[in-house]
This record gives sequence, C-alpha cells and structure tokens, in this order.
Amino acid sequence: MPRVAVIGAGTMGHGIAELFAMAGYEVHLTDISQEILDKALKSIEESLKKVKERGLLKEDVSAVLSRIKPFVNDVCGAVGGVELVVEAVVEDIEVKKRVFAEADRCAPPEAVLATNTSSLPITEIAEAVRPDRRPKVVGMHFFNPPVLMPLVEIVKGKYTNDETVKKVVDYTKKLGKEPVVVNKDVPGFIVNRILARLNDSACWLVARGLATPEAVDAVAMYKVGLPMGVFLLLDFVGIDVACFVAEAMRKRGFGGGPCPVIAEKCQQKKYGVKTGEGFYKYPAPGKFTRPNIPKELSDKLNPVVLFAPAVNEAAYLLREGVATREDIDKAVKLGLNWPKGPLELADEMGIDTVVKALEEWTSMGFKELAPDPLLLQLAKEGKLGRKTGEGFYKYAKSVVTAVTETLEKLYGEPIKQLESLITATGVPVYRDPRSGALLWVDVREMRLRFTLSVNKLEKFVEGLQRGRLMYTQCRRCGAKYFPPQVDCPKCKTSDVEWRETSTEGELITWTVINVKPASFSHHSDYVVGIVKMPDGFNVTAWIDADPKALKPGMKVRLVVDRRPGENYITYWFKPA
Repeated sequence: MPRVAVIGAGTMGHGIAELFAMAGYEVHLTDISQEILDKALKSIEESLKKVKERGLLKEDVSAVLSRIKPFVNDVCGAVGGVELVVEAVVEDIEVKKRVFAEADRCAPPEAVLATNTSSLPITEIAEAVRPDRRPKVVGMHFFNPPVLMPLVEIVKGKYTNDETVKKVVDYTKKLGKEPVVVNKDVPGFIVNRILARLNDSACWLVARGLATPEAVDAVAMYKVGLPMGVFLLLDFVGIDVACFVAEAMRKRGFGGGPCPVIAEKCQQKKYGVKTGEGFYKYPAPGKFTRPNIPKELSDKLNPVVLFAPAVNEAAYLLREGVATREDIDKAVKLGLNWPKGPLELADEMGIDTVVKALEEWTSMGFKELAPDPLLLQLAKEGKLGRKTGEGFYKYAKSVVTAVTETLEKLYGEPIKQLESLITATGVPVYRDPRSGALLWVDVREMRLRFTLSVNKLEKFVEGLQRGRLMYTQCRRCGAKYFPPQVDCPKCKTSDVEWRETSTEGELITWTVINVKPASFSHHSDYVVGIVKMPDGFNVTAWIDADPKALKPGMKVRLVVDRRPGENYITYWFKPA
C-alpha cells in the first residue's frame, strides 16, 4: 500500500489526510499533541459518514479510518518510508522551514516534499532542505474544504523539476481532483492573486465613496453571477485571513498598499461570521445567515470597473507564462466558483472596455493597475473579445460551425443560413425546418437564441414579460404560427389573433449541443430540443435537464426569465 505523510492535523491537514485515505493510501498524520490528533480523527470520521450517506464511498468508514496512522509530535516517525509528504502547518514561513528541514532529514531520498501554503514562496521553503532534495519540493495548494473543493494548484519553485510536477499531478488526479500547474512561484499563485485584486478594487471603491459594500456585492452576484459577493465572501472566510494573506503577498512584491476599509475591520477585530460582525451583522459569532442584498443595487456600479483589476492580473499571469489561459480560467472557476474565468469575462465585457476601466483606476492614483501590455496589444489588434470574434479566445467561426453541425444532427438534414437575414440581425440566422422558428447565433453571448428578431415583436415581448410564449392564429383559415406571423402566408391577410401558448408541452426529440451556452451552468451537458405544444405547433428551445433523464413524450414546462445583467428575456423548458 502506498504511503504518504501529512504534517499538521488542522482543518486543511485532516481534510487532505481524509482524501488520501479515501484514495487507498496509508496516511501518517502528525501534529504536536494527542488532543489535536483525536479531534482531527473525529472530524474525519464525521466527514466520511456524510460522504458515505451521499453514496460517494464504497468502503466502510472504519476501513478508511484504519489507513490513517496518528503520530504525536513526531515528524521523523511520520515521514519514514513514505513517497510523498504534504505539509499543512500554520501559515508561517519560519515554522514551515523548520518542518521541511526535519522532514528532509528523515524522509526517504526519493520522497517528494509538498507544501499546502496558499501564499508563501515555494522557493524560500525549499531552501530549508538540502540542495539535492530541492528539486523534489513543490507547492500542492488544496482549497478549503479539501474534500469538497475540486482544485489543487501545483506550484513550481525555482528548484522544482518537471518529474516532481508530473508526480504531483498524478497524485492529484488519483484523489479525484483537478490539477492546475503554476509555472512560476509568484505571490498568491493564481487564485489568491486574482482574488486579492478583486478584494482590493472592491475595498477601494468603498473607501473612495464610489460604492457601498452592498452595491459591490449586488453587482458581483446579480450581474456577474458569483455565488457570494466580495464582502460577503470576506466575512465568510474571515477578514483576518484575507488581511494575513494580502500582507504576506505584499511583503513578497505583490503591488498595491493595504486598503483602509479592510485594515480597519482587522483592527476592530470584526472578522466576519466568526465574530458575529464584519461588513454585515450576523445573529451570533459563528452563525451564518445570508444578508439581504437588494438586486436593484446592482445598477449602482459598473461591473467592468469592479472586475477590471482582476482581469488585468490574469493577463499578467498569462503574459509572464505563469499558467495557460485555460488553466487560469479553470483555476478561478474551480477555486472561487466563478461562472466564468477572468479571461472569459474580459472577452465578454470587451477588452477595450476593460482597458478604459483600468485607465480610470490609473488616473485615480493606482499605478499598479495600469493596463497590462497584453491587454493593450489585443486592443490595438482589434481583438476585443466576443464582439469581434476573437480576444483571449476565438469565437465566431468555431461557434457558427458548431451550431450548424448541431442543428444538422438534430434535424437529420442540411441547414442553410438565411443570408438575407444576416444584415438585418448582424448574426448568422437559420430557419427551423420543423417549426419555422428563426434560430440565430449570438456570438457575443456564445449561445443559440430562439427568437423572432425580424418580425414585429411587441406582443411577443409583452407575453414573455408575463411568463408566456405568444403565437398567432389566422382568423380566416385558422392556421397557427410559431414564431408568430403578423401576416398569414396562406391567406395573405393580416387578420390574425395573438394567443398565449400553453405552459406545458411534450418533448419530441433532442440533442446534446457541442457549444457551451451561458445558461444552465449547473449541467455538464447542454440540450436543444423540439417541444410539441398542445396548441398545434412545435417550439425549438433549450431543455434544462440532464439528457440521460429525458424520454420522448415526457412533459416539459416553460420557463421564462430575465437573467441578471442581461437586457433581454430568455425562455427554455425543463421537466414538468
């Protein structure tokens, strides 16, 4: 049985030990007292029971626990005979260096030594070990809680060799986690570095009187789609933790001074949920209830101004070769639960718009927020993101091709663009050969829209605002039309009546689409289907469901929504 050692049995340490034990490793877990280890083992047992209840653990809880061997205040004993050591002690560089020196002295020569630090330099920690061990020292940054969070940042220090990185990537995958390789030992790595820029921009907007914490959080949640606002997340994680990490990064060259709004909370020891008050008030220390943040406050602040510094930091990381664009976006999406990565956000917002916002920050005295040369280069080349078809990513051609292929798969016949309509709408347009609906590809939003943009839409939009689809019926011949037709093609008359569709229909057929839309981010697959309405016509639309659960003839119901930050209404169907 492969063996690993975990040094430190606190929140992160015992979570990491649990992960390795679940993956079949014998785990040597050490800390300074029996009391700490007993508490850690009890926490692991409770966590394993929950995992078992969710059906995610095939073994008995006792079998997994039996693979965790406690060592009281005995680093040398814990690291003996292991192939990997993961250090997860307090975030203090001197403490970590002492631990690494002892682990280096006692661990097998081939063992890899990894640190779970979130912000301290891997290179400095590596210099605590013998020169011949330094190539085997690496960052292995798990996110809290390790059992639930999917991301692990694997950080190369100055001495780390490629073989060590490959081994740790393999370990990470065996744990069922997603590795992201950080090629340079920069303060904050990827996730914390980008989060620090967002925290700073939010804080300074409040400090300068340009926004309130509630308005910042409303923009972050309702317009950008973050699960928690900036200040709410600070309260949840602990403002003291944010202060500590930010200060550690600044000491090691991360630009920008401390923001007084956050510093003041730390001085007042108002750390957030843990103390019962931070930027919001809570019922009692340690008791979290989500505060009421009115949606209308999201109109008080431009989201580009708030997020431009984070985008700028991501551009720097890409230009400096710290990580690939895909890994930067993946790290932020997995580590912070953002719906889009910062480079994807830049393409959506418009790179020229981001540059303008950064110039505004610079004019306010924040010289460290001058637009990154990579952003300036893209703007100069006219690569502004989705609206021009290319920015950090390419869009137009690939999306149009993918949509065409998907539609042809759905209908089983060639689909042609309606060339005459492209000028009218500015985007490629298709006609659904079964229902007659117009389908057009919104390259900027990277989605298919099912709409009637070339018809007279007033009543159709009014219906959507009431949560209903509208169709027309000719009073003369009785023919029904969806999308609505203001003139009956059969009778050549405009004597038509507007009617509301039913709210439920029957699913006829569907396909998994191979472009990723902005909607339904909680599903791994994206489904386009044709729904037969009892009113006598078919509707083509998104189906918000796991395709494995879909069956021909199943009932689906209409959903109409104006998504946060969007100036149009979307409709789709989901199982009734």
